[in-house]
Amino acid sequence: MASTPVGPTMTAKYPEVEAFVRITPEYSCSVLRFGDKQFEEQVIFYAHSNFFDLFEYRILDRDPTMALTDPFSTMSRGKPRRLNI
Repeated sequence: MASTPVGPTMTAKYPEVEAFVRITPEYSCSVLRFGDKQFEEQVIFYAHSNFFDLFEYRILDRDPTMALTDPFSTMSRGKPRRLNI
């Protein structure tokens, strides 16, 4: 993991670096809530909204231009799982 100023510094100093994205892993089990239900997730990453500008993923359930624009929005990789909510 790089420190926070690395991306902006690289794009400012090196013209060949066109863009950057910040991705931060959650190192512990996270408890997520939906209404009055809660569940645990073992693997979570936080990403800035420009993630899909740099990495190509097939997005099935929403408009890719709107993905990750809401601070509390989520994206799931692969087949949706049934959550016991």
